[in-house]
Amino acid sequence: MAKKKLYSLLVGIDKYHPVTKVNPLSGCVNDISNFRSFLWSTYKKTFDLKPEVMLRNDEATYENVVKNLGDGHLGKAAPGDSVLFYFSGHGTQEPAAKAFKPLAPNGLNEALICYDSGKQGNFCLADKELRILLHDLQQKGVHLTVIFDCCHSGSATRGFDDGQLGKPRQFFFENQVERPFETYLNGYFSTNYADGFAGGLPLAEHILLAACDRGEKAYELTSQRGLFSLNLLRALEADPGASYADVYARCRSGMFRTSETQHPQFEPHAGFNPYQRFLGAPGDLQKTRFYTLAPDSKGDWAVNCGAVHGMPTDAGKPATFEVMEEKAEKVLGVASSESVGFQKTVLKLEGGLQLDGEKTYSAQLRSLPVPPVAVALKTDEAGAKRYQVFQQKLAQLDLEKLDEVTPKTILRPPVYFELVEGLQGGKYALEIAADVVEIKETATQRLLRRIEGDDDDKIFACAFDVLEHVCQWEKTLALQNRSTH
Repeated sequence: MAKKKLYSLLVGIDKYHPVTKVNPLSGCVNDISNFRSFLWSTYKKTFDLKPEVMLRNDEATYENVVKNLGDGHLGKAAPGDSVLFYFSGHGTQEPAAKAFKPLAPNGLNEALICYDSGKQGNFCLADKELRILLHDLQQKGVHLTVIFDCCHSGSATRGFDDGQLGKPRQFFFENQVERPFETYLNGYFSTNYADGFAGGLPLAEHILLAACDRGEKAYELTSQRGLFSLNLLRALEADPGASYADVYARCRSGMFRTSETQHPQFEPHAGFNPYQRFLGAPGDLQKTRFYTLAPDSKGDWAVNCGAVHGMPTDAGKPATFEVMEEKAEKVLGVASSESVGFQKTVLKLEGGLQLDGEKTYSAQLRSLPVPPVAVALKTDEAGAKRYQVFQQKLAQLDLEKLDEVTPKTILRPPVYFELVEGLQGGKYALEIAADVVEIKETATQRLLRRIEGDDDDKIFACAFDVLEHVCQWEKTLALQNRSTH
């Protein structure tokens, strides 16, 4: 039996065309070289890996990248094949053509800087162009994975155990002018969307693995590796047969222990199942929990999971569920979260889905859990013992009953934050000693709350309540748009 083919396009740019004056980087070629070595050492018995193209530095011109994203390479994939596009280099924003205003109200493209982008007459690879190129690929019936280690904007972060942070993978060209509409994909948009974008742009079924969200910078290390690429590779090496969801959790955890200001993004689009194996490798789907879907007391369709399970709590980023018959044998349609409670989520049935109000159904989550805010946990020997006893009590809580009570003195598991031992970054810290619990702002060591006493249930309930309010506020600040394009 012939092996499944993996068509890969690996692009790494450290040195840009001298005319463009784009700041050089040092870890991008290393990122794709190390990832290629991982592919060949891990998946050579799983995939036919020969359909590969690596574009380094001056090979990665705009024309060459677009050609290889299309019929020059990835476009040759057949139904059932896997396709990987990995870009490591600079990201940017640029003024978009006025015709794109319905798609980009802020007037900007998010874009990848190719080797010759910025040279007279040459442009970056804009998000709108990528959307068309990826959709054309996915229409072939392939498994599509996209990895970006680049950034657009954000703030600084802290050190890393493999070296100090170096440059951000971000560059802005000076004196930019609006890009002419006819230059996008060699006239594709001016030909096919001359009458506007009333129907929007097609969206490929794919998953995007990105170094950070659009409000942050993606850094590389002085050890000449990308911070994200290194953690991603470590997560994959730990379990090459893992699902995207597992890889996401491991990658996020690794970055949490260093910094809380660069968040990796794993974004499944157009129904992509993040619980299948990385690159669509053969094997069973990761088993995920089925929730019960039934009408609530108000007659709304609701599932028995909520914020405590990692459900997104902002309306701008709803979770997606597959709705099935009660025994989970047949998929009936999809639904998205409309309002999220602590233990319950009200769903909106999509695509004309009709359900019988006298029946109960099964629902399986098809979105990745929203990461909580990382809070550093610091203890001395006595404090560690106190927290260990407290953790045992948390594990014994009846979560179903918690949704029925509201007093702040009730002990609850954290929803908006996660305590991380050994976290060097993070904006806040919970410090536990023998006779006192303190919440501090890490950077300034400013004391936010000091709680004394010997009733640990009330003390930790109070501390968690404070942290929940603080971290919910932090997440609210990020809700403007916590995902990339």
